[in-house]
Amino acid sequence: MLMYTTPKTSWEWLEHGMDPRLGPVSREYGLMFDPRAMGEARVVLPDSWLRLWKELPKRFINKELSDMFIHELEILNVDAIHAECCDDPLAFIKTKSIVFGIAQACISFDRVIAKEMPEPEPLPYQVQSAMNRFAELCLCPDYCSLADMSLTASILVNDNADLLNCTFDDFKLICPVNNAPTYEEQARNDLEPARIRGQAENRFNNTPTMMEYRVNDLVDIVANTQRAIYDYQISSSSKEQDRLIVEILHQIARAKASLKRLYKGFALLSRKTVDPVVWHRDIVTYTSGYGGHLGLSGSQAPCIHLIDAFLGRKTFATELGETSLKAFQQVQNNHQCFILSVANGPQLRSFAEECSAQRTNHPVATAFNDLVDSYTKGFLAMHKGRAVEFAKAGFVEAGPREFSGKTKYECSSPENVVRKLKCFFDEATKERDQLKLGK
Repeated sequence: MLMYTTPKTSWEWLEHGMDPRLGPVSREYGLMFDPRAMGEARVVLPDSWLRLWKELPKRFINKELSDMFIHELEILNVDAIHAECCDDPLAFIKTKSIVFGIAQACISFDRVIAKEMPEPEPLPYQVQSAMNRFAELCLCPDYCSLADMSLTASILVNDNADLLNCTFDDFKLICPVNNAPTYEEQARNDLEPARIRGQAENRFNNTPTMMEYRVNDLVDIVANTQRAIYDYQISSSSKEQDRLIVEILHQIARAKASLKRLYKGFALLSRKTVDPVVWHRDIVTYTSGYGGHLGLSGSQAPCIHLIDAFLGRKTFATELGETSLKAFQQVQNNHQCFILSVANGPQLRSFAEECSAQRTNHPVATAFNDLVDSYTKGFLAMHKGRAVEFAKAGFVEAGPREFSGKTKYECSSPENVVRKLKCFFDEATKERDQLKLGK
């Protein structure tokens, strides 16, 4: 349930401000926090939790977490942490992400493709009780999602990085679990597998982080566009309306450039930068959901929901469309509020349609169709290619693995998996392509 019931437009949300504990929304950083400030933020945890956090990779890879919970971990006073961080929301969010990352590391059971994920054993009370209270205070799910494994769980390590052109190597995960050697690797002094696992985890999990920062100007673009459409509709001055048309075209051009950066950024994730077999064999175990939860899923990326809302997507009838609706309930509360305000605000597609009705080949209509093409033929096409590439290599070379969330289909072979994925992505892309005027 969303916290706010008073309807506001996208630009009003930005003017009035939003509680950052419920998710960041700003013109400067979009749907993300200031990464430099996040890196400097404190971690407010008692000594036993700090020790577990620092030892988590070693404990995770060697399957020793349960003993530590039983013998060493105290009950976490989340309300005391909340009070201590009353003027330091980044410290609270950073601490929350670490706690949720620790909780995700407790989920260790076999995942087999074509079977529904089993309900795991209950999490240790110290962990679940802490997650429950954080969820109540942040109006978020009481389990780990993309936000806590990536978006609010990364810090900038490259001080010279240009956020609009950043890469996954510009960030470091706050709570990694795959960068420690097993006891067997340590005994034979073979640290290379741990380095490869750690690099793959950091790059894969920070790809959504990179994506969000590369399009962090979309919040400003969307709000400016919707405000300009609103002003056009209430204006009686043809001169002012002409000026607003120029402004809308400018914002569409900015949006197109933003989507191009998204495409180029995602293209960095490939077999050359992350071994699909390592990802499939070692990384997915930590990132997968359980009990029907999605885990780390691209469908939880807030920028994708924002783009869909901005372009006027209303149809979610496909398999991935249904997953998208489910995932939307798992993004941070303020992201939901802002994106819903975009979906319910002045619509760019409707405005472009009105312009097209007034004049053949109206520049706004043409620009809108070009923007949709930039999305479907750019990022979405690239995403499909990479997903199929990783799945094919992973399933063929590393064996079966469960997808995020509960599957609804049987996949008896890697070829079936790839065929299903292609079909899912083609259907979802077609839903977006239908947004073009004249379709």
